[in-house]
Amino acid sequence: MAEAEGTHGRIILVAMDGSKHSKHAFEFSTIMSGDPMMARQLLKQEEQKIKQIFDSIDTMAKSRNVKHHLLRLDGKPGHAIVKEAEKQGATLVVTGSHGTGIVRRTLIGSTSDFIIHHSHVPVLVCKHEDEHHKLK
Repeated sequence: MAEAEGTHGRIILVAMDGSKHSKHAFEFSTIMSGDPMMARQLLKQEEQKIKQIFDSIDTMAKSRNVKHHLLRLDGKPGHAIVKEAEKQGATLVVTGSHGTGIVRRTLIGSTSDFIIHHSHVPVLVCKHEDEHHKLK
């Protein structure tokens, strides 16, 4: 855990576990505690990344002649996906899996595990072949 006094007397606590994700969170927090223009620039970059992801998905769906619409869900991913599946009247939920280890899954949970246990319709979890080795 890292604790640093930010600008304007703010105290920021950043939970650190040594992962690349926690290092990114630390870097982000130091930017957020500094120049507000930097924070706006970071948010703009994230929006651009989201647009690129949506464009990529849109291209894949159109190339396979799949009728689709893209939604940006807020909140915890598992909760949002289950809620949206119910709202849309889905008959199947398909999700990927990052292949996190048992300790990490136990501590922070798994989106796919949440969906499996809370969905009212069947769930198909697709594991990528590059992640399969993590389960052994």
